[in-house]
Amino acid sequence: MSVAPRRDRHRYSVLPGIDGRTRSAKAYRSLFAAFEREVGHELSAFDRSLLHSAVTLTFKAAGMQMAVVRGEAVDADDLIRLSSEARRIIDSLKVRSAKRNAQGDDDELDRYLAGKAAAIA
Repeated sequence: MSVAPRRDRHRYSVLPGIDGRTRSAKAYRSLFAAFEREVGHELSAFDRSLLHSAVTLTFKAAGMQMAVVRGEAVDADDLIRLSSEARRIIDSLKVRSAKRNAQGDDDELDRYLAGKAAAIA
């Protein structure tokens, strides 16, 4: 009996002990996936941790925004801090991604030049 391959569940996993079937867990995974695509590179464990922080902060800020729409009192400073910190984390991940991509371009250029030098010699 063959078993269908499992999706890479840990890739977008919610924190341990959280039921991943809930609406909020699915929204969290969806937001994580969207942010991961925006960052644009394979995440290291450190980058994944930063991204989880950004998603958590964004998720909390979204909850506060919904509270505002419902007419509930929300501390505007807290909402601004959450949103700003999430943005800073995402920006830092984008910078790290750009550096990795630039380094990859340098490696490609080095290989090309080494090949040219070998052809001349």
